[in-house]
Amino acid sequence: MANGQTFLLYASAPIHLKQIETTHLAGLGFVGVIQVAYLPDAYMEPVLDQFNGCFPTVGEAELEKPFCLEYTWRKSGPGELLMLAHLLHLRLLRNDGGVKVKLALDDFRYCSIDGDLVGVVRDSWVLHTDPVSATWHSTHGVSEDGVAEVMAALRKDVDALTSTPITITSPYFYGKTIARAARFALIAEEVGCPGVIPAVHRYLKSTVTSWLDETFKENAFLYNSKWGGLITRVGL
Repeated sequence: MANGQTFLLYASAPIHLKQIETTHLAGLGFVGVIQVAYLPDAYMEPVLDQFNGCFPTVGEAELEKPFCLEYTWRKSGPGELLMLAHLLHLRLLRNDGGVKVKLALDDFRYCSIDGDLVGVVRDSWVLHTDPVSATWHSTHGVSEDGVAEVMAALRKDVDALTSTPITITSPYFYGKTIARAARFALIAEEVGCPGVIPAVHRYLKSTVTSWLDETFKENAFLYNSKWGGLITRVGL
């Protein structure tokens, strides 16, 4: 390509390509499957050559077991299915039925906006996570050497609650703002800073109440007696 990128084209039957225009390739009379693969580095070409011809047609996700997610792809074409997994996927992949996370593919990587993607050869993945307890506080606690810094930042943020009134009228972003304040109270409880909690309580009481008793004229919550459920004044 003009930008220096190289792509490989695999066809399931003989194909003759003709460049019609600068950005137009034509393959007249071709019937079959074409696979196009980006080649970021020449050393990856043999791997793409090995697994060409097999491709996914449908993907399914199942959440039938606790803390477990299974991806299954229906595929077409001969051979094994080469897919790309995020590094987080690799940490969660369980060796059910011999999941092949080949060490030879460890260097077979593509860059993405979410991080590196690594080649995995299999048409079914089982991602298994460790159970996580649902608690109000952090699961691992706050290290002692960080408590003082957290408390100082907490006091500063709580002081700012009353000095910076909410000007948002969107229920979504307004809700995020007051949820942030509620989190301050939980953090204060965990690090042993109860002195700031009353200020947070007063802030939450005033900000939540105004949305529910219609005193927040800009966009309070209302009950829709016809269809049921809560709506906002602007939404109505």
